[in-house]
Order: sequence, then C-alpha cells, then structure tokens
Amino acid sequence: MKIAIGGFIHEGNSFSVETIGLEKFKEMIYTESGNLIERHRHDRRILGGFIDYAEDQKWEILPLVAAMAVPAGPVKKETYEHIKAQFCEPLKREKVDGILLHLHGAIVSEEVPDCEGAILTAVREIVGNEIPMMTVHDLHANVSPAMIQTVNGLFGYNTQPHADMYEREQEAAALMGRTLKGEVKTYCTYAQPPLLLPAISTDTAIGAMKPVIEKAFQYEEENGIINVSPFAGYYGSDTVNTGASAVVVAQADKEQRANEIAAEMADYFWQQKETFFVETVSVKDALKIAEQTEKLCFFVDEADDPMGGGPADGTYILSRLLEEGADSAAVMTIFDPEFVALAFQAGEGNAVSGLLGGKIDNKHGDPIQVEGTVVKLYEGKIPLVCWNEEDLQNPGRIAVVDFKGIHIVVTQHKTSTESINVFKYLNMDATAYKVLVGKGLGEAYQMVFKEMADKFITIDSIGVTNPDVTKIGDFKNIRRPVYPLDPGTEMRYE
Repeated sequence: MKIAIGGFIHEGNSFSVETIGLEKFKEMIYTESGNLIERHRHDRRILGGFIDYAEDQKWEILPLVAAMAVPAGPVKKETYEHIKAQFCEPLKREKVDGILLHLHGAIVSEEVPDCEGAILTAVREIVGNEIPMMTVHDLHANVSPAMIQTVNGLFGYNTQPHADMYEREQEAAALMGRTLKGEVKTYCTYAQPPLLLPAISTDTAIGAMKPVIEKAFQYEEENGIINVSPFAGYYGSDTVNTGASAVVVAQADKEQRANEIAAEMADYFWQQKETFFVETVSVKDALKIAEQTEKLCFFVDEADDPMGGGPADGTYILSRLLEEGADSAAVMTIFDPEFVALAFQAGEGNAVSGLLGGKIDNKHGDPIQVEGTVVKLYEGKIPLVCWNEEDLQNPGRIAVVDFKGIHIVVTQHKTSTESINVFKYLNMDATAYKVLVGKGLGEAYQMVFKEMADKFITIDSIGVTNPDVTKIGDFKNIRRPVYPLDPGTEMRYE
C-alpha cells in the first residue's frame, strides 16, 4: 500500500496587514518531499502520527510537503500556489492507495478564502473518488462544504491548548487502515450554527469548550459513530463558513444518526454560546483590582494574540499602564526587531533609546518613545509549550528593557508566551512583579501561572484578535445573520 502524507498549517487573519510569504514558513516549518519522512518521524506537532503509523503498517509513503507558519494575515498568492502544487504534482505522477493530510482549517490566501477546501478539491480531482482520504484539522478550523464533500474521514483536535495532534493523526491513519482492509465504509457530515466565537474561552480543560468536547465523546460511545469533532472556528477569518461547527464521521449505514448528532451538537453550541464570551476591564480598573491582590495580577491582552494572527507589536495596554503611572509591571512580548537591535548594541545595564512597537499597522497602538535601561539580553530558542520542552520556537534575540518601572520583553521574531513562563528561560522571577501583561489566551496563561497569580483579567484593548468579536473589523464575507454580529440572530443549520 502506498499512502500520500502532507500537511499545511496556518491561521489566516483577514484583518491583519501582514501577508505571509514562503520565508515565514521556512522560519518555522517548511519541509519538501525529499526530507519529509526523516524530518517528521515521531514529530508530535505535524505528520509524526501519520508517518509512525504508516511505517508500523509497512505502508510505502509518498511524501508531499510540511508547511507551518506563525498565524498572521493571508498567505501570499504565489506562496499558496507553490505549496498547493506540492500536494498536487506528486499525485499526478504516482498512484496511491490512500491520502493522509493535516490541514489547519483556517488558511486564507490573498485570493482563495477556503484554501483547505480548494486543495482537497484539487487532490480529489486528481486521484478520483475511489481513493480514501482522511484529514486532521485544528480545533479552530472553519469547516466548509468542500472539506466535507471531498474526504472519507475528518478529525479535529480534542484539546486547546493543542496537545493531541499526534494522537489525532494516529486516529485518522487507523481509520485509513480499516478502510483499506474493507472493514468499514464511512459517511461524513456536519452542521454549523450561526455563531462567531472568540478563541479566548475555547480551552478544553477549563473553558467553554470543555462540556462541548465531553458531549462529543459521549456520542462516540454509540455503535457505528467513529468520530465527533466540534470546532470552535477561527473568528479572525472573514469567510462564508467562519465560525463554530460539528463534524461527524460514521459508518455508512449510520447516515441518519450521523446527521442527527451533527444537528444536536450544533444546537448545543447555540445553547452554550454565552459561555464563550467574556467581560473586559479597562487598564485603570484592572490596576485597582491589582492593588487588592496579594500575589501578582495577570492582565490578558487577547486583542493582539500572536498565535491568532495579531502582529504582537501592539502597545495599547503598555501605553495605558504608562498613563496610569503603573510600576512593578512586566509586558510580554512586543515584537520589534529594530528595538532589539538597539538594545543589543547598547548592552546589558546600559541605556537604550528608540521607538518601540506599533510599527506593523495602526490597529494596536502607536509607537512609544522609550528611554530605558537594558535589563537582560538573551539569544536562543525557547519552548513553545510548557508540557513539551522539546517543541521549540525561535524568538531570535530577546531584550528586557526597564522603562519607568515597567519591564518590557521585546523579541526579534513574533513569539508566543501563552503556554510558557518566559521569565524562567530568561532566568528572571515572574513573581517579582505586581502585574504581568501577556499577549494571547487567558486560559492558557492560567495553566502556567495559576500558582503565582491571584487574578486573571481580560483587558479592554484594541486589535484584530479582540475577544469582543464585534470590534475585530468590518466582516464582509461571513454568512449573515450571525451571532453576535447580528444580535437578533435565530438558530438555524448551515
């Protein structure tokens, strides 16, 4: 048996000005066919589950491509076409018995709003309807009809923060094995409520997605129901199918029950909708709360989330802290390679002067003139998540600068800190501060800092990943009416 394996991971924010070229994938993961098997064998982030299962089964592998980049704006036209070709051209040259793909589910390009649907449609046209194809997608995928209509099995992550990509790939590969042996014929269906959900409460251990995932697991206990995947959707993509959905994979003779479950899951999303939305607090009021806490108080900046397509150079909250005269505070992180270069040129313990942040767009705050002192310099990779310190990200050079009593962590590359204590790797003490500001998902930060912080407060800020989805931007393509953009929306199925 010959199985084609490939992956394409990126979350595209339609309101971001940062278009993504091939160089951004190469900064994170970009592996063409020649090195794919060796590079991604045992990889728990992308394709390792597929490859390991295939090798255990003695399947021959046709490697396609592995491409992954930090979330930002749309993928550039030529980059998307280049990566799409890595999926399609090998399949034109070689016949396969099955296809295993790991695709995010919220990739948008400058011209194509549903990149996954377009790739899957192109692949299906090449190989025909008889070749089984299984896919794995991010929990924040925006599932489209093209995705459902082209695959034989579709699996979503069960975790946020995402920790089960390898397991979902193994699950999809196992279904491929059963299909190839003739043990099962599948039916895929989905239902979509008219909901646009923010990412901030989609944690599957402590957030609003927890009961939704648990309900999906209950359905999977039924005979003939292979997989139930609820998707929170990705709210930063302005596409027709943006939003929550539920996918059911079942034995072909369970079509009616599969459709019922998909509809019931969509209903449950609708019933639970208010639990996904959070109240935000001004910096001024949050500082008053911080004065009453014994331990540190954590301010969550979800409006400029680097893992949700935000530029990560937003200065809005920092500006408010300075206006309020806050001290004993730290802000992590601001992406500004120019300022990092100035700090490294100055050296630890020395003065540094320059404009910080607010350089990528005008949606996250203005540049701030900083006259500060370099506290710490660091260069090297750091973990992406605390539960797997071998899963590394490259922040480039890091500078910690003291400006008016506020320590600002500035990075050369866009960096995620929502699932790590970055101060640990800088050999600094996070508990030395009264206030910590972190860009990203508050529930992820709670997992890391729950023993150190008394309070976690979502701050009323500005940006393209705002937890108040009505403030992200002008949605022009999403299906309407949709809640909460249209407050009077009534439940319906898409």
